[in-house]
Amino acid sequence: MNKLIAIDAGHTLLASGRRTPPLRHGKHKGKQVREAEFNFALSYKLKEELERCGFRTLLVAEDEKSGKKHGKEGTLKRRTDKANRAHADIYISLHYNANRSYWWNGGGIDTFYYKTSKLGKKLAKLVQNEVSSAAKKYKVKNRGVKKCKFYVTKYTDMPAVLVEHGFMDSTNDAYLMLNEHYQRDLAIAEAKAICKYFKVKYVPTPKKCAKKELYRVQVGSYSDKQNAEKLAEELAKKGYTPFITKS
Repeated sequence: MNKLIAIDAGHTLLASGRRTPPLRHGKHKGKQVREAEFNFALSYKLKEELERCGFRTLLVAEDEKSGKKHGKEGTLKRRTDKANRAHADIYISLHYNANRSYWWNGGGIDTFYYKTSKLGKKLAKLVQNEVSSAAKKYKVKNRGVKKCKFYVTKYTDMPAVLVEHGFMDSTNDAYLMLNEHYQRDLAIAEAKAICKYFKVKYVPTPKKCAKKELYRVQVGSYSDKQNAEKLAEELAKKGYTPFITKS
């Protein structure tokens, strides 16, 4: 597999307004989660999943994470130019949506593609299907596939999609942003979609073999070594495998 996947981690840590209202409960109560905290965490997990499946990856926003080097909002042109120069095969931009500046009960996942891109539409459908299925157990709604004119979908030379993985002001979705299990499930889902797009098999994480517990049976202990050897001989005759240790 020699396909190159460009991964765009969305907004920087300093991007204006890209955060939740103060969380009301849980271990992060009072915290305002920045969108970048989710986007970059997901980008690293997706990179890991894709590389295990044999893809090459390019993190096009990595040097913009802090928001200090290339401006608070990052530079979309720099990102698309990186992907175009590297001749990436597809481009996926990772985001978390927002509707209001206060809490609401809505939310959900959308996947966008450039309005005239047939391959972008194909990729968007695969991504939305896998991601929304993975998010169902977290009660995140499926908002479907949508056309758009977003810069990163328009000015890329390859099929591109932009995924909104929930809403930062949703009373449900916002609390999933720092959830490692949610992030991992989304990364797996997007890797599966990309594998389906290129018609290759998804390679799951190898399962760790559980260590088997061993139980020892001690027959006896002697101060005289000859007595221990005698008992060992008797056990051997009966088909056991004895051994003598000194304590």
